[in-house]
This record gives sequence, C-alpha cells and structure tokens, in this order.
Amino acid sequence: MKKSAALFAFLALTACTRNVAVVAPPENVNNDAAIRVAYVGAPEVTIRVFPTDTSSAITTFRYTETVSVLAEKGDWVKVRTILGNGWMHKADLVDAATVDAILKDPSPRFLAKPEPVPDARARGEIAYAARVNTDGEVIDFQTLRNTTGNKALADANGLALKNARFYPMLQKGQRVVFTYEHRVYY
Repeated sequence: MKKSAALFAFLALTACTRNVAVVAPPENVNNDAAIRVAYVGAPEVTIRVFPTDTSSAITTFRYTETVSVLAEKGDWVKVRTILGNGWMHKADLVDAATVDAILKDPSPRFLAKPEPVPDARARGEIAYAARVNTDGEVIDFQTLRNTTGNKALADANGLALKNARFYPMLQKGQRVVFTYEHRVYY
C-alpha cells in the first residue's frame, strides 16, 4: 500500500509540473541608455544589423514612430527595437517639433513630386483628383478639367501623378486614405 501511495504521489507531482520554456533575448541586445529620442521622418525605414545598406534587415519603422537612439556612427544611428538593436540612416530621423507640426497640419506633402511634362505650345490647366493610400501611393486618379484640349498631355501628366509619392497622411496618429486635388498649368 505504501509503495502504491508513493507511486501515486510521484505520478501526481510529475503530471502537475509544467515545463516552462526560457527564451533568450536577441544576441544583439544590450542595455545601453538612449542618448536621445527621435522620430521617423520617412514613410518607412529599414533597421539593419550593421550600418550598411547591404546588411540584413531586422525590422522596419514607419512614419512618426518613436526611436531610441543608442549611438551614432557617421551617417548611421544605432537604435533599439523589440527584436534587438540595429542601424538606420540618421537622415531619416526628425525631432519632436517636426512631428508635432506634421500631426497638427493635415495638408498632403509630396515625398516625390510628379515629373513635369513639358509642352511649349500648350496653354491652359489640367486638374486631377488623386486617391492616395495609407502608404502615400497614388492608387488612382480622375481628370477633373483639361482646358489645354490636349488629351495626350493630360494622360502624360496623369501618369506622372500616378508615379508620384506622398508622405502618409496621419489623423489622430493613424494613417488614412485621402484624396488630393492636383493642378498643372501651361
């Protein structure tokens, strides 16, 4: 009886014991203190293992996200991520005042403007309504007015607008789809 009670107690204790997996932090994490806090000023930036454009990507940060800067090395800054420390271009960072101004001004801003379509003979205006997605890409457009009378010129300017890129539009900290009215004058 004592043997079966001991065996039962051992089995009960073994059955109730849980194996807990211990997850080690990423190898490139350290406890460096941040030298400053900055914000992402580009639509999206890639965080890399080493300060080179060919280094492996760790993660990406998006427009206006907060970044803890740990160190600077030339044109690169070392930043903290949840997946480990990595490197990004210093030029892709902005300060708090810039982010505050961005969040207060809901006006669309071009990251890459439409390429001009020259035509020395044209006179008039071409107006478009462009729908822009949350990443700042023109997803479609509609010609609202073309007083030049030149359909090929309107089509070429529409294609230039389609290839343009905007900074993402933010409302209450969230990216939103928006419509932009674009005009070209000849």
